[in-house]
Amino acid sequence: MRKSTFSVWAVLLLAVPFVAVGLLFLTAPFFLMNGPGGRDEAFLETDELPSALVYLPPPPDWESEDFQHDLARHERGKVLRAGPLGEKAAIYADYTLDNLCSVFSAPFGREISATATPELYALLDGTTRTVANAGRPAKRQYMRERPYARLGEHTVAPQFEEVLRTNGSYPSGHASGGWIAALVLAEVNPDAAEALIVRGLEIGDSRVVAGYHWQSDVDAARIVAAATLARLHANPDFLERMRRAKKEFARGSAR
Repeated sequence: MRKSTFSVWAVLLLAVPFVAVGLLFLTAPFFLMNGPGGRDEAFLETDELPSALVYLPPPPDWESEDFQHDLARHERGKVLRAGPLGEKAAIYADYTLDNLCSVFSAPFGREISATATPELYALLDGTTRTVANAGRPAKRQYMRERPYARLGEHTVAPQFEEVLRTNGSYPSGHASGGWIAALVLAEVNPDAAEALIVRGLEIGDSRVVAGYHWQSDVDAARIVAAATLARLHANPDFLERMRRAKKEFARGSAR
């Protein structure tokens, strides 16, 4: 019995280094995704931001006239799915940082990625994490049902339906992230501001077309993004990241 117990412990001890190495490989994308100069945290936590529960009104009641407007916009969105915005809505539905950078690269006029623009990538990472923190209290408070869930329909990107079914619809996290990213990028590259703002609006509008959000979710999200950005401009870490991103952009423009 003792010999058997000893053998089991010996095997477990020998396995520890291999398990550790395995875990390193499994978690490597999370450590490497930001690249040099990257960050893996928000600039500000929820309790450091203006409370969306204070400045946002509650979402429209299901029996209200405002909800009828939401419903009409939803029906219009379904018609638009057959056009170019429907195709884009499916692309924009992937809300990873890499995809967000990809869809903004063309209007920005330069590739945005962890390797090509590490400082800008880090700025967007911290900013989008911060705006997610800003909208979270309202999402949790209201737990508004998303259009596809309430109406028993499907979206243009059904692979995300199950995971988002229990995530509050109001305000839209995609729309707030897209809008604040557009504003930040326009600050880094003012010459591209018009194209970037159009893309930011498009990302928000696509959430209605996709069937993932009501129009009032998107409208509220843009307010959250603006309030968050105003607060970020009083944060030293954000300002330093912005300075470094502008310097990186200027250096690339001079080549």
